[in-house]
Amino acid sequence: MPRARLVHAAYSTTVFALACGVDAPGGGAFGSTSDASTTSAAGSRDTGDDADAGSAGEGHADGSDDAAKFDVGDDTTPDTPCGCGSSTGRSAIWISLSNDGVVAKLDTDTLVEAARYVTRSDGAGDPSRTSVSLGGSKAAVANRNGGVAAFWTDPASCDPMANGEPGLQTSTGKDDILPFGADDCLAWSRDFAYTSQRPIAWAPGELDEATCTYHDEVVWTSGCSSTEPEVHVHLLDGDDGSSLVDRTVPGFPCQGLGAYGGAADAEGNFWISNKQPNGGQSLLARIDRETYEVQVWPAPVVAYGITVDAQGRVWVSASLGDNSGALPELGGAASAARFDPPTETWALVNNHVARGEGGIQQGPDGRMWMTFWLGFDATAAKGIAWIDPITLQMSEPFEIQPDDLGAGNNVWYPNGISIDHEGRIWVVAIGGTATRYDPVTEEIANYAELGWAYTYSDMTGWGLQNAACTPAG
Repeated sequence: MPRARLVHAAYSTTVFALACGVDAPGGGAFGSTSDASTTSAAGSRDTGDDADAGSAGEGHADGSDDAAKFDVGDDTTPDTPCGCGSSTGRSAIWISLSNDGVVAKLDTDTLVEAARYVTRSDGAGDPSRTSVSLGGSKAAVANRNGGVAAFWTDPASCDPMANGEPGLQTSTGKDDILPFGADDCLAWSRDFAYTSQRPIAWAPGELDEATCTYHDEVVWTSGCSSTEPEVHVHLLDGDDGSSLVDRTVPGFPCQGLGAYGGAADAEGNFWISNKQPNGGQSLLARIDRETYEVQVWPAPVVAYGITVDAQGRVWVSASLGDNSGALPELGGAASAARFDPPTETWALVNNHVARGEGGIQQGPDGRMWMTFWLGFDATAAKGIAWIDPITLQMSEPFEIQPDDLGAGNNVWYPNGISIDHEGRIWVVAIGGTATRYDPVTEEIANYAELGWAYTYSDMTGWGLQNAACTPAG
């Protein structure tokens, strides 16, 4: 499949605009290190000085100027000098390295890996999903083998006495990893005795306009053990990880892997989806933030990635498996599906361009970006494509597989996708590469020092900011 230019494809909806004070995506120079290379969309090198792929399933081996706003309708957001969302002035992507039991913090501007943190006391957490709080102060990681850990995103916020020794001890890069509990940037951790714990999603807190910081931030997670009939959801205090709510989700089985993905909407409600458990029906569930009431709906595709868009609609990407559709009246096989909560109806992305098995997230241009592994004609191709959120048509796919993956790094499957706070698209690939694509300049940059990276979720915090801070249109 030839490489295609996305920015010239037809797009019928109003393009969302970044507010003043935030450069247009790709407007600045790309940072580079010896570990990073930059290529153009045509694949030519512009700057820049280990395991088997397995199955396509779980992937083992200070002010308003700092926040993005969108031109999508009347802005009913109260005037505030703080803006909405992260005002840290920094952007990082948090990538779980499952086989190593750690999470990597990668600067999205410089492509420098700033830290690696162990995510469970025994080092065997097998982390996957990550999430960044709306205020940007903490990142939380869910361990597939059970447990959650939260880390301060800014070393200046870390407690220099957290580990009992005077002075700040914390990771300074990929080769500087402290034992669990010895790193002062571990904010808190919470043990769960689950055999499957995947979803993790921060929910919005309350903005303190005197300090432009958020308080009462909370984080959702879900897990279960193979002997349980249904999954649990937990609401944790974002300050210390203590339990606020523990509920089972009636009608949502633990069969298979339980809840596979999760995302929070603007009101802090928790949305979870699952893959087909033992050949059964994929489901979508909503847990109300205030009442904890549960609603469950059948999904028309084998759900994989999940996100909430700026209009409060829930999107799921479709797995590579049999997508004939549990709701065939919607048109059969699809790349993704969109759920509208007010009408409780689904719509399919079924112009049959590419198939996923990866993440999905809305960019500041309004388009839904998704990774893909195959064409519908079974053509081998790996990369990204976008979906018009109104017409539900998928663009021509764009292959972004790096030309040089490095010695011993011969596996590249694009899995997780996130948007950074400059509007650039990030793809985390099984095989150890994080790829940054600028949809304006079409430049591509790669960081290929991650090892076995498996993650898909709101890895930068952009997904929550997009859902919570964009005025409804």
